[in-house]
Amino acid sequence: MNNIWQLIPYHQIGDFKFGEARNVIREKMGQDYSSKTNTLGGKFISNTDYYPNPDIKFSFNEDDQLTAVEFFEQNLVLEALTFSEMSYKEIMEYLMKLDTEVEKSSEDIISKRLGVGFGRPDNINSSPTYAIVFKENYYEESKVNEVTQEDILKDLLGQDYEL
Repeated sequence: MNNIWQLIPYHQIGDFKFGEARNVIREKMGQDYSSKTNTLGGKFISNTDYYPNPDIKFSFNEDDQLTAVEFFEQNLVLEALTFSEMSYKEIMEYLMKLDTEVEKSSEDIISKRLGVGFGRPDNINSSPTYAIVFKENYYEESKVNEVTQEDILKDLLGQDYEL
């Protein structure tokens, strides 16, 4: 499998198109994987398939359509720029030039305009801890937005716990 992944924002990453069916992704990958259904507060968040070689995770919505891809040790390329050759600080500066609404936190930096995000390392002069690419409106459509504080407490304390 090619370790260089060309990104076309909101459309595709490498040979994988956002909206593509989970079984198609599995056929293209053609290797062993582990699957998980992610919930929070008892509510569906996403389905994921993790492939250890390459170190990559695919996320799917309730209809098993591809919504995001997370890389841990890959070469992510946008136009002629290879992000894996850049430090987190360099990526942050680059994204802020292209997207005035970049979202920065202590954990990551997200450009919804470009459909990409990067995990913050302990030292910002180091490479990001991961890269995520996603379909348009990925965060806005996320089921996480529907989870209430009560749901989270029930998840932590047990579904039968009365608030």
